[in-house]
Amino acid sequence: MRAALWLTALLVAAGCSDAPTAAIPRFKSLLVARHGRLVAEYYFGGTDSTTLFDVRSVTKSVVCALTGIALRDGVLPGTAAPSPTTPRRCTRSAS
Repeated sequence: MRAALWLTALLVAAGCSDAPTAAIPRFKSLLVARHGRLVAEYYFGGTDSTTLFDVRSVTKSVVCALTGIALRDGVLPGTAAPSPTTPRRCTRSAS
């Protein structure tokens, strides 16, 4: 299944160490992408590529990290840049 979604490469071909990977407590899967290719895919504790994971908490961390990288690399304008749309102010009508 992974080959249909990602180009793959060996760890050493992507410039990564070929050291054995051990299971990290509480981790259920580990995927490593480098230079646009999936170079490692490991599953632990009875999981596999079809296992669904609840990733709500990690999503915020990943989005924040990617936003920081995009800001650093100039892909996104700085935080002082004006918003492309200004939200309307909500007011309550007196009843």
